[in-house]
Amino acid sequence: MKINIRKTAYTLALVSCLTLVTTKVCENCFFADNSIDIDNDTYAASLIIDETEEETIPSNDTIEYEEESDTSFDLDQYINDDPNLIMIVPGVRVTSDGVNIRREANTDCDIISVANANDVFKMISKYNDEWYQIKYDEEVAYISAQYVEEADTIDSDIIDVRYMNENGSFYDIDGNYIGDLEQYECVEVYGEKDDKYFVSINGNIGYVSKELTGDLTDKCAVVDISSQTLTLYDSNEKILITPVVTGKDSTPSDIGLFDVDDKQMDTNLTDYATYDVPVDYWIPYNGGEGIHDTYWRYSYGGEIYHDYGSHGCINTPYDAVSKVYDTLEIGSHVLVKH
Repeated sequence: MKINIRKTAYTLALVSCLTLVTTKVCENCFFADNSIDIDNDTYAASLIIDETEEETIPSNDTIEYEEESDTSFDLDQYINDDPNLIMIVPGVRVTSDGVNIRREANTDCDIISVANANDVFKMISKYNDEWYQIKYDEEVAYISAQYVEEADTIDSDIIDVRYMNENGSFYDIDGNYIGDLEQYECVEVYGEKDDKYFVSINGNIGYVSKELTGDLTDKCAVVDISSQTLTLYDSNEKILITPVVTGKDSTPSDIGLFDVDDKQMDTNLTDYATYDVPVDYWIPYNGGEGIHDTYWRYSYGGEIYHDYGSHGCINTPYDAVSKVYDTLEIGSHVLVKH
């Protein structure tokens, strides 16, 4: 028997209803998540991962039968005795670099952070024609509707953080080809079955082959050159996202997977031909490259790095680099990707 899990709005497989309205979720749905708060009817495709034994589906569930379909899933593939439910919920995808995330829905209020193209955030509501209310770092925030488009995102916990150990293809949940992934792309895993991982990559949701991915250490940092951000993970939890400045075009940061070589405080970084500067935190990971604070910088992220970037190091705001220093250990991975 096959059960069709459709991505079309207002349609669900496996559950009889999931109507998400402001501050209310259908309590009869066996995976209802009362933390979700949005202002319009929507949908969630829920995949149950890691088969061990069959789960009974309530008798009033709406099930759509099909003889053959490219978008069908064998129910037995998504059943176990302790369901790990993956909920796909409405979100917004950023369409430009340098988009401000604000504390309130107006351009005069505080800027919490800056988002870049392909960043995806869980949508709380469409606040009005000009703003979306989003979830950012467990807070309610606002982003201009001018620079985003509506897109699906995942409201489930990451179960593993991996990386592409070679170039490979990426497929959506219906098995349709999305595109190619470069080696060293970061892969956030939300579920697994047989030879595939269910993942989110650059705001897209789908599957990659397990054999194309490699392990990262429990404590790791991922530096994204294109978005000029550093993301810090601890035991599969994303504990920090900070803007950074990487190597300038003439001295770019090396791409690859590296180990933290050492950790030093109150030291000088010296290249006698070009610089001799003091730093409070120094986390070398690739010979002369490393993560460190930069007292001489007043802004991070964006396009600064092209002409005014580093000699290859990851220049990081002071408050953020102290957390990176406290979290990473000698031998922890630093993944630097495009």
